[in-house]
Amino acid sequence: MQKGNLTETLYGGIINLIATLLVHSEYNGFWREAGKQFELEMESLLERHILTGLMAAPWVRGMVAGTGDDDNFFAALQELVAYAYGESTRVKQRRALWFETWRDIPARSPNGILTEMQSLLSKYRKILHQTQCPFVAQGGQPA
Repeated sequence: MQKGNLTETLYGGIINLIATLLVHSEYNGFWREAGKQFELEMESLLERHILTGLMAAPWVRGMVAGTGDDDNFFAALQELVAYAYGESTRVKQRRALWFETWRDIPARSPNGILTEMQSLLSKYRKILHQTQCPFVAQGGQPA
């Protein structure tokens, strides 16, 4: 498998997991309790990292855009990009090696949002696998 395909598969799996949890929470699906708990834990994670303002941002433009929606969108996008840049510099450190060469060395801080998000996703992936929906358990065939 090529590296690009593996990356796409990993991101696709993450997106599917999050989408499954949120849809089941919103529409009272089989995993509604797990979805509601995920929402609470995700909000808590964003609060710890002072990113709760991102939840109120107009990420999807409606049929009728409200006054200031574009400004709110760009402000939230700017906040997200600034946070991502800060996190990327926290995760990588440049260190001098022998003969004046530089190398990126990943930092292993347990307090970063990336580590917390990875742990959160792993937890909910296990929950969904342990409590398989009857439809999925039957190989996708209706009862």
